[in-house]
Amino acid sequence: MFRPGDRVRTTITLTSAPSFPPEHAIPAGSLGTITSISDRGEYTVVIDDHFYTKGLNFSADEIEVI
Repeated sequence: MFRPGDRVRTTITLTSAPSFPPEHAIPAGSLGTITSISDRGEYTVVIDDHFYTKGLNFSADEIEVI
């Protein structure tokens, strides 16, 4: 399970959200940090100064703790 402050890496190229243009895809291997986790278990990750929330642009199996 993830915790705030965990460093993470994307395991696949992230392009899945309908509003996420392909030219802004996050390449596999990109590094980020878990910044917060809500009471519902939703988490926010910062990758390259952008915020991504679980269920919108990626799922838990698309990132890993490093």
